[in-house]
Amino acid sequence: FHSHDTLIKDPNETRTYKMDWSAQLGVDRIATSSWEVPAGLTLVANGIVQGNTKTYIKLSGGTEDTSYILTNTVTLANSGEIFQRSGQLDVQQN
Repeated sequence: FHSHDTLIKDPNETRTYKMDWSAQLGVDRIATSSWEVPAGLTLVANGIVQGNTKTYIKLSGGTEDTSYILTNTVTLANSGEIFQRSGQLDVQQN
């Protein structure tokens, strides 16, 4: 997802979302990734995938009719630069 995207999740689902950083990386790659997850959501797993150009987060829980802001912070391997991006997750009953 991108910072302008709004993701939707049912409160009973466990879902994985990817964030594509390739446009910002050039020839560099992601060395570390961390996520800020608001109270009410459960972080099941997270990591770096696809040649160290994308990150992912797997979430469960959430309260119906609630919007959450997820923030991903990455550190690049070669330059040491730090990038941060946030996106919105709306929890709605399917």
